[in-house]
Amino acid sequence: MTRPSFPTRRAFLQRTLYALVGVAVAGGCARDRPSFAAALAEPALLSALGATRVREIGLAYLRATPTESTAPALRSAIAQGARQQRRRPWSPDPSLDALIAADFTEGRVVFPAGWMLSVNEARQCALFALQG
Repeated sequence: MTRPSFPTRRAFLQRTLYALVGVAVAGGCARDRPSFAAALAEPALLSALGATRVREIGLAYLRATPTESTAPALRSAIAQGARQQRRRPWSPDPSLDALIAADFTEGRVVFPAGWMLSVNEARQCALFALQG
């Protein structure tokens, strides 16, 4: 009768570490997936308000927040907000819808061009305005 072979403690710890690194990398790259990039490029408000109004809102936000006047600065601000909303360091970033809901819940709203929007909605409009 042969005894079952168990991995050594070292092998077990190595495999566990590799699994944790894989989960962390996958969660950290969640922002870079195409669906997130597409959501950033096309605000949900676009279908309700139209391109002209969304561009107007975005330009008003850009004028009000000169520190976020470039596309990289806006994407970085959205990513920073997503990192702050994570429950655990290894969990993936929340969706844009979750970020927007959290903005409203926590009172992070702005009033560009007379509209009350969450900060992340306004940032999406600003990205849209910068695209042309």
